[in-house]
Amino acid sequence: MRVALAILLAGFATPAMTQEIPVPKVFKGLDGQNGEYKVQILERIPAAKSSRRAPAMTLCTDNLWDSARRAEKRATRDPECKHRLLKDTADEAVIESVCKERTSTVTLTRENENSLLMDIASSGARGERKMKMRYTRLGDCRER
Repeated sequence: MRVALAILLAGFATPAMTQEIPVPKVFKGLDGQNGEYKVQILERIPAAKSSRRAPAMTLCTDNLWDSARRAEKRATRDPECKHRLLKDTADEAVIESVCKERTSTVTLTRENENSLLMDIASSGARGERKMKMRYTRLGDCRER
């Protein structure tokens, strides 16, 4: 699942978390960020070639912020990128990444005690791209 998330994020080339940015406050209170999360892709522009809605994925992690940050590090290798935490409240975090060939903004919004909405916008040489995903904590990780 981590590989699938890394591939998904790499497609948007949003390196917001490759630089050491402190854990945003929006993650605090997510039961230590550990457990099983349902990840739903709610919107994607440009749309996928298939008209079918992307299936929900599950992610089992011991640290949601760190998992996303590591996936971004593997997906992006641009040392020229500059990253800033523009907003950091308990309800919302906005992270901006400015790179040589693109600018990306990731907005994390706390929907409730178990759910985060991630809105990614990227513009650059590959055109404008947007994606909206919901992460919902399902509980402790289960063996499959």
